[in-house]
Amino acid sequence: METCEHSKTSKKAISREFFGKTFKGRGEVCSECGAILWDKNSQNAFYDWVSKLDDPKARDKFTVQFFLTNKATLCLDKIVKQFPGSDKTMILRALTVIYLTAVAPFPEFAAHVENIMDSEVFKDLSRGAREQRYKVHFKPLVLIDLQSWAKIAGLPPSKFMEEAILRLLSVYIENNPILKEFWKSTILLRLELILKAA
Repeated sequence: METCEHSKTSKKAISREFFGKTFKGRGEVCSECGAILWDKNSQNAFYDWVSKLDDPKARDKFTVQFFLTNKATLCLDKIVKQFPGSDKTMILRALTVIYLTAVAPFPEFAAHVENIMDSEVFKDLSRGAREQRYKVHFKPLVLIDLQSWAKIAGLPPSKFMEEAILRLLSVYIENNPILKEFWKSTILLRLELILKAA
């Protein structure tokens, strides 16, 4: 399959689906392959449009539902106790944002977290029925990132979020000194910052 160089473009009407709604605007489109070439202007127009969709009446539209095992929930409870005034949903939202912004995009951090999937800690947290249901509301722009990373991983957003949370919970309880330091220096610092701002 040949890759297109997008050498011939023209300004045309563009659209993009997002949670049952359609963004419509103008942008550069390749005349040869039809690809939309999102530039700064079209991307900003899309983000402006998305940010206006966060209607409190339609809160469920930007909610991700997923399930955790009882052991994972016990681990989550330990983290919640460290942050008075927080709750499980706040911690889950913060951990997801941390995974999307500070772990997944950086190979050196992602390697730490990916390697944990082979550990007994991860397997133990993952083992058993996933009976504890959680619903976490996100701002639309965060949800775009979640959908993008889920698509790269070939998973639905809910499954991607579930796996990301299990990985970070495993890092939290793992005895490996490198992972303990990673939790303390990377995840915990960001978690504290996000929860202070909430």
